[in-house]
Amino acid sequence: MNDKVRSLRGVAENTLLAFSLCMVQGDSLYAEYVGFDYTVALDLHLYHYAVRDMISWESAKGTNGSQQWVKL
Repeated sequence: MNDKVRSLRGVAENTLLAFSLCMVQGDSLYAEYVGFDYTVALDLHLYHYAVRDMISWESAKGTNGSQQWVKL
């Protein structure tokens, strides 16, 4: 199943602040789960970064495994 699962992470100072777990089926990317550290999520606009990075990944379609978001 590793060929169908993509995880994206938001990390700052070695602390996981957000994640997104997506499934790939054919030419489509499905966002299944997202999680945030809500003590910082609103101030850092983590939902925006999660959506932006899922769309960017889908557009590029060349990465296997995990992607890490831009460090905050």
